[in-house]
Amino acid sequence: EGILDKMVSQQLEAYYQRIRSKTPDQFQQQDGSWKSLADVKEKVAERYFADILKAIRTDYATQGLQTLTSDQLTNDLTSSLRFYHLLQKAKKTAQENPELVAIGTKEEIQEDGNTLSTRETLTDQWKLEKEAFRIERSGKGDAINREEAFTLGKGAWSQVNTLPNGDLYFFYLEDKGYDATQPISEQVAETHRLVADDAQQMLMRKLLQEIKEKNALSLNYMKQRSEYSEDEES
Repeated sequence: EGILDKMVSQQLEAYYQRIRSKTPDQFQQQDGSWKSLADVKEKVAERYFADILKAIRTDYATQGLQTLTSDQLTNDLTSSLRFYHLLQKAKKTAQENPELVAIGTKEEIQEDGNTLSTRETLTDQWKLEKEAFRIERSGKGDAINREEAFTLGKGAWSQVNTLPNGDLYFFYLEDKGYDATQPISEQVAETHRLVADDAQQMLMRKLLQEIKEKNALSLNYMKQRSEYSEDEES
């Protein structure tokens, strides 16, 4: 546990001491004793950071082009969007004043493995990372939104995208085109593969929609299994 984690835990513990008597039914054991912070930490944190979480959700909803609905914005996911507003401002700056980009960004440092890692200054630790990136239609596992990248035109900016791990990014599409060195036969084969992939995705979306409309799939067994596991532990 790092220093910041300890500081947050101390703040939550103090806050818990103040609020638990107001809603004892949420924080007391059956024998009347208070639950430990570890047992109710998520609930306490939700109340402690309520105003901040609300502000993040409001800001995200007003930015436009968002891909998540209010129902999908869980507390964990909302907290991962805490820098969303900052990224939006950085993108606007890059669009309107490209010469200022260097002030708030840092280039990726390439380590050769034979020297000690260069320690960043405190200022650099808060800068955005800037790096050149290239993707191919045949590539796999790219972090950026491939569909958006291949839909945008040359010289266009992406929206601010979020990743499951909390990372956020946007990009500027400098150029796009075909690799002239790739043999025609390979290009044809790649085109066939891409068409097949698209067809499979369309079929799966249609199948999932039919399953949803007919209520043909139930996940209740997962809930029952979870309750069964809890009974075993108790």
